[in-house]
Amino acid sequence: MPDKQIKVLVLEDDPNYLTLIEKFITGFKRCDARFSAAGKLSEAVALLGKNSFDILFSDLNLPDSRGLATFRALHAAAPETPLIILTGMDDEDMALQAVKEGAQDYLIKDEIDSTVLLRAAGYAIERNRLIQERLKLINELTEALSRVKTLTGLLPICAGCKKIRNDNGYWEQVEMYLKEHSDMEFTHGFCPDCIKRLYPELSKELKSGSR
Repeated sequence: MPDKQIKVLVLEDDPNYLTLIEKFITGFKRCDARFSAAGKLSEAVALLGKNSFDILFSDLNLPDSRGLATFRALHAAAPETPLIILTGMDDEDMALQAVKEGAQDYLIKDEIDSTVLLRAAGYAIERNRLIQERLKLINELTEALSRVKTLTGLLPICAGCKKIRNDNGYWEQVEMYLKEHSDMEFTHGFCPDCIKRLYPELSKELKSGSR
């Protein structure tokens, strides 16, 4: 994330550890990090409702919420914001479960420094960007498919002129019927048999020219 400004929210109730994390984050050398903090889940949810953040770091055990309930509440409040869990060694299994449910990553508190935080934030932001682009594409494709009209059942067609009888009992050209009931577009031309029947001289010229 060189030369990029990022907005960081940290949810941590230990003031001493929060001061250390703030020091690490504001010391990022490769980007301009804007730091915000919350000591309770309710405070973080309120901040997420009023502001957008590029990355969220969160402890799971807080005064007003504990364990996976903390992650799930944060994820519900800001599902498109990448979230990294801050955890102790004894809570690693719970952090892994949070990753399975949508957290981008987890970090062991005693192993964190400025470099680790910056690298984890950069990876999480990029992964999340790719995920959101993929979800957007899936939604666009799903919406497009929902608009596609399909034809099913028996379709009355004249054996002679090949016109189709529509739902109102009128006969119309097959291309007009298909255009009205689907997203098809048509171009017109002549098949070899029709060229031979309608334009015999042209058919001979084309045939001789193909030799």
